[in-house]
Amino acid sequence: MMSILTGASSDNSAFELKGRSQKIMYLCIQQPDMPILIKQMREQLGNSPVFFNNTPVVVDLSAIYDSATPIDFGQLTNALIELGMVTIGVRGGNDVQQRSAQQASLHIFPLSGDETITPQAVPPLPSSPCAKIITETVRSGQRLAVKGDLIVLSSVNAGAEIVATGNIHIYGKLRGRALAGGADNQSARVFCLKFNPELIAIAGEYLVNDELPADAINKTCIIALQNDLLTVDPIGTFTS
Repeated sequence: MMSILTGASSDNSAFELKGRSQKIMYLCIQQPDMPILIKQMREQLGNSPVFFNNTPVVVDLSAIYDSATPIDFGQLTNALIELGMVTIGVRGGNDVQQRSAQQASLHIFPLSGDETITPQAVPPLPSSPCAKIITETVRSGQRLAVKGDLIVLSSVNAGAEIVATGNIHIYGKLRGRALAGGADNQSARVFCLKFNPELIAIAGEYLVNDELPADAINKTCIIALQNDLLTVDPIGTFTS
């Protein structure tokens, strides 16, 4: 993994930002002190809002596994939003840290194959056979996270986020972010009547808006994961 940006180059550095590709960044927390962490993030990253526009971020807790200092994931998420980044989950960390992340409706992503998974790691939330039905528009700033399938009988506005461990069905416009399949449900699908999201994800694989195929924008689409790549299949056009 190549380091893209780092905090101050000293033993007092609170974080290091890494990326596997342009699609996703990893915020590797090295100090859990929230005021210091957020201060350094603003100082080091605040001058690059265009570079980080809607970049999905996973918070890596591996370096602070032994820390008993609680992490305010709500505060951290808000700080990342200010910097143009979207928090989509965490990886690593101890049992308490991961449960705190789950309480903040963040996904738990497994460590990669060349890293050791700690014995206390909380497993991903299991998919439920039940489906949650939302009849109203999901508005900007709202975030909905459910176990199982999520059915939205309206639209998802820009700035809103919906998350499900199962499939996602959107019978309206998708302008915000939709994350299906939790951490490892690769068979999950997203079905969308009018497709133009800020971010779309299935089981940890992501595409942001400027990476979407042009022929899929505002079309009726099925999004699936095949061979570790997201596929966007336009199946028609909806007009009203």
